[in-house]
Amino acid sequence: MIELSKPIQRLVAVGILIAAIGIVNAIIIKPAVSLWQAHRNQMEMRLMRLSRYKNILSSYEALSLLDKELSAKIDSAGILRAGDTPAMIAAEIQSQIRQTVLSAGGTVLSTAELPVEPKGAFSRICVRATAEGDLSSVTGFLSASETDKPALFINNMRIHAADLIQPQLKQKLSLEFDVCGYSAGGA
Repeated sequence: MIELSKPIQRLVAVGILIAAIGIVNAIIIKPAVSLWQAHRNQMEMRLMRLSRYKNILSSYEALSLLDKELSAKIDSAGILRAGDTPAMIAAEIQSQIRQTVLSAGGTVLSTAELPVEPKGAFSRICVRATAEGDLSSVTGFLSASETDKPALFINNMRIHAADLIQPQLKQKLSLEFDVCGYSAGGA
């Protein structure tokens, strides 16, 4: 065995100590620190996500209240129609047209359901109708349809007078028009 001088022995001892510290650092300390940093980063991300969820929850409650208020306003305004299917809603519109025209003194000759049109978050359900009556029944029908609830929206109205004018009788007018109603969702 080779005998080393005291200063060299000290240098070798210091070298072994440094190597041992490096090995302990590489095997134990660095992995523990990186594991701690990974957990810290994950915790920060989870706290940020929790904060976002809390903001969403608080805005959800406010939006839910606003939704209830707007739904109540829409229901009280009588704009939207309730029904399970477009066919049921179209039947309600046809019934409402018949009642309105009859109460105004006119006669409904025919009604026909038109295709449903999606309009954003709503569905537009229309019925084409043909009716007849004198001038007072036509104006009565038009003014009554403005105040009907649920609301009736009249489009494409055509009014025709009879070909044969008879002065002793009230002039009959023929009406052709589309009446639409709106329902929520894709009914």
